[in-house]
Amino acid sequence: MKKCMFEDFIDDYLLNRLVKNKENKFEEHYFNCPHCFGKMMERQEFISIVKNISTDTNAIVPRSSRGALQHGNPR
Repeated sequence: MKKCMFEDFIDDYLLNRLVKNKENKFEEHYFNCPHCFGKMMERQEFISIVKNISTDTNAIVPRSSRGALQHGNPR
């Protein structure tokens, strides 16, 4: 499938990094573009999962490092 010219805006849009005029153009576009709308849903789910994992340090930090990180001593 051919890549849409607006596809590069998706991540920046979801992370609130677009300037207002690009944000407005992208919003007008993606509701009418099935490709971008589908990509938005995929990436939004991915970003949500990554944000949830990054807030759960027990899921990321090995047990042997937890005590050191809690005391400000990275290993």
